[in-house]
Formats: sequence, structure tokens, C-alpha cells
Amino acid sequence: KAPGFAMKAEAQGSLKGQFATVESATVSFGSSNITGSGTKKLGAPDFSVSAASERVLIADIDSLSQRLGGRDLSSGTLAFDVKAVKEPGQESALYAGRVSVSDGSFSTGVIANPIRNANARAEFDGNSGTLIIDRLETGSTVLTGRVNVLDMTGRVLRFDLDFPRLH
Repeated sequence: KAPGFAMKAEAQGSLKGQFATVESATVSFGSSNITGSGTKKLGAPDFSVSAASERVLIADIDSLSQRLGGRDLSSGTLAFDVKAVKEPGQESALYAGRVSVSDGSFSTGVIANPIRNANARAEFDGNSGTLIIDRLETGSTVLTGRVNVLDMTGRVLRFDLDFPRLH
């Protein structure tokens, strides 16, 4: 995080037998808050974790990550409510929940031009997920579309993206 940027983390947890549990956790930064909880079986790959926020300002993330920010101020919001669970005998974790970006604008070193007017949402169900891009602009490119993750473990995708001009 940037020097002087306010950030606070609080958690309540316990260790009982083979299980480490975080009953409740809150991370606050800028004017954004994220809550979560989870359980981990010690010595085994089993876990359950959840995280949620009704509103995280993308501008608040600028001060936490060197990948965002730059010459332009970020704006817009993220909202999410997600859970991941890996139970005994499962090959990989299963996911549930949603993530959305509303009116997102930010710069990142990964894409040459700033991202503008990003409106998208993702939903997760078990080993699959769907990303719906209502609109995303970068340079003169305007992107809309849908990505279906048919099998997260196998990395199987089907997508339909529309961008009349790519720049």
C-alpha cells in the first residue's frame, strides 16, 4: 500500500482440534470494506472461505496495488459475494457467488490504454462460471460479450466477444 494510506484489518478466530476458523474478518481501506470468514482443516487441503462487499471503490484499490493507477485516477465500484469450498475427496474447490464492476475506469500496465466505462458481472456455480461484459472501452475499442467457463479445473471456455474495432 502507499505510505500514509489508511488500512485496517480485524479478525476473530479460533483453533479447535484440527480446524482453524475465522468467524469474522473485516478489511477497511479508504472508504471501502470487505468482510469474510473461513475454515481450514490443518494438515489437509480442505477449506471453506467467503468474502463480500457491497461497494469497493476502484480508486481505493489504486493505493493497494502497483498494477492500477498511473496517470489517470480510477473510478467506479466493485461488488462481490463469493465463496470457495474444498471438501474431503474433491479434486478442486467449488465456487459460488457473483462479482460485478460498475462504471469502472482505471489504468493498468497490462493493457496499453486505460480501461473506461467497464460494466461487467461474473457468476460462479460449482466448477463453472459466466462473465458478461455489458461494455468495456479501451482506446477506440468497445467490447461487449460473454465468456462461459464450462470447466474451471480443465480450463474449458466458450466465448462470444464483439468489438467492431480493435485498437
